[in-house]
Amino acid sequence: VPGFVVASHFYGPGYLANLVIALAAAALVEAGAARARGVPVAPVLRDGSALVTAALLALALPPGTPWYVVVLAIAAGLGLGKHLYGGLGNNPFNPAVVGYAVVLVSFPAALAAWPA
Repeated sequence: VPGFVVASHFYGPGYLANLVIALAAAALVEAGAARARGVPVAPVLRDGSALVTAALLALALPPGTPWYVVVLAIAAGLGLGKHLYGGLGNNPFNPAVVGYAVVLVSFPAALAAWPA
């Protein structure tokens, strides 16, 4: 929370928009991935790991990043970085870093758009 307050102070409310989009996308992707894997959705959502990934990605992306880049980062991070390997505790890579790497390669101009 202090990181978002400071980042919003220096760079504007774009970080809060990133956070809201990332949290909503993380909940949807996490629920969809749990259903696709055939595991109960409630315990997967309750552990909060998707929300941590969403918060880390929201802070790593520049404020004002297009919403679809944020959603793609979340989907790639949780889908490829977490659920592809079997879920929480089985992933060899940090899902937030996987999501960031995917959008860094896919949208380099969007991730270079930091405000002055």
